[in-house]
Amino acid sequence: MRIRGRKRHIVVDVLGLLLVVMVHAAGSQDRDGATPVLTALVAHFPGLQLIWADGGDAGKLVAWVTTVL
Repeated sequence: MRIRGRKRHIVVDVLGLLLVVMVHAAGSQDRDGATPVLTALVAHFPGLQLIWADGGDAGKLVAWVTTVL
Protein backbone atom coordinates (compact mmCIF):
# COMPACT_ATOMS: atom_id res chain seq x y z
CA MET A 1 0.00 0.00 0.00
CA ARG A 2 1.40 3.38 -0.99
CA ILE A 3 0.53 6.43 1.09
CA ARG A 4 0.00 9.58 -0.91
CA GLY A 5 -0.29 13.12 0.20
CA ARG A 6 1.53 15.76 2.17
CA LYS A 7 1.60 17.19 5.61
CA ARG A 8 2.37 20.88 5.98
CA HIS A 9 4.10 22.22 9.06
CA ILE A 10 3.65 25.97 9.32
CA VAL A 11 4.92 28.47 11.91
CA VAL A 12 3.43 31.97 11.98
CA ASP A 13 3.93 34.99 14.19
CA VAL A 14 1.17 36.74 16.16
CA LEU A 15 0.14 38.63 13.03
CA GLY A 16 -0.20 35.43 11.00
CA LEU A 17 2.92 36.11 8.92
CA LEU A 18 4.77 32.99 7.79
CA LEU A 19 8.05 32.29 9.56
CA VAL A 20 8.78 28.67 8.59
CA VAL A 21 7.04 26.26 6.21
CA MET A 22 8.03 22.63 5.63
CA VAL A 23 6.25 19.88 3.74
CA HIS A 24 6.59 16.22 4.75
CA ALA A 25 5.09 12.93 3.62
CA ALA A 26 1.56 12.34 4.85
CA GLY A 27 2.65 9.17 6.64
CA SER A 28 4.90 11.05 9.06
CA GLN A 29 3.80 11.91 12.59
CA ASP A 30 3.24 15.58 13.45
CA ARG A 31 5.76 15.50 16.29
CA ASP A 32 8.42 13.96 13.99
CA GLY A 33 7.97 16.83 11.56
CA ALA A 34 8.04 19.40 14.34
CA THR A 35 11.71 18.92 15.24
CA PRO A 36 13.16 20.11 11.90
CA VAL A 37 10.61 22.93 11.78
CA LEU A 38 11.53 24.16 15.25
CA THR A 39 15.24 23.78 14.52
CA ALA A 40 14.85 25.98 11.43
CA LEU A 41 12.74 28.45 13.40
CA VAL A 42 15.39 28.91 16.10
CA ALA A 43 18.15 29.15 13.48
CA HIS A 44 16.34 32.00 11.69
CA PHE A 45 14.99 33.71 14.82
CA PRO A 46 17.54 33.14 17.64
CA GLY A 47 15.90 35.67 19.98
CA LEU A 48 12.64 33.73 20.10
CA GLN A 49 11.41 33.27 23.67
CA LEU A 50 7.91 31.79 23.45
CA ILE A 51 6.42 29.12 21.18
CA TRP A 52 2.76 28.10 21.16
CA ALA A 53 2.06 24.64 19.76
CA ASP A 54 -0.86 22.32 19.15
CA GLY A 55 -1.73 20.06 22.08
CA GLY A 56 -0.80 17.00 20.03
CA ASP A 57 2.81 18.16 20.06
CA ALA A 58 3.18 17.72 23.82
CA GLY A 59 5.23 15.16 25.70
CA LYS A 60 8.54 14.13 24.20
CA LEU A 61 8.61 17.17 21.91
CA VAL A 62 8.40 19.58 24.86
CA ALA A 63 11.25 17.74 26.57
CA TRP A 64 13.30 17.88 23.35
CA VAL A 65 12.72 21.63 22.97
CA THR A 66 13.72 22.40 26.57
CA THR A 67 16.92 20.34 26.38
CA VAL A 68 18.06 20.93 22.77
CA LEU A 69 16.75 24.39 21.90
